Amino acid sequence: MAPAAAGAKKGKKKWSKGKVKDKAQHAVVLDKQTNERLNKDVQSYRLITVAVLVDRLKINGSLARKALSEL
Repeated sequence: MAPAAAGAKKGKKKWSKGKVKDKAQHAVVLDKQTNERLNKDVQSYRLITVAVLVDRLKINGSLARKALSEL
C-alpha cells in the first residue's frame, strides 16, 4: 500500500498546450456548383435546416451551416 501511495504524490501530468490551427487552412468554402444549387433549389424548401441541407445536397455539416448563414 505504501509504494502505491508514494507514486500518486509524484505529481499530475501537465496538459500540453494545444497547437493553434491556421484559419486560412481550415476555411469553409462553397464551390460554384454547390452555391448555384443552393440559390436555386433551397429557396423552394419548406423547412431549411442543417440536416435537410446535408441530406439533400450531400454536403457536410460545416458547409451546411455556412450556407445557412449566407441565405
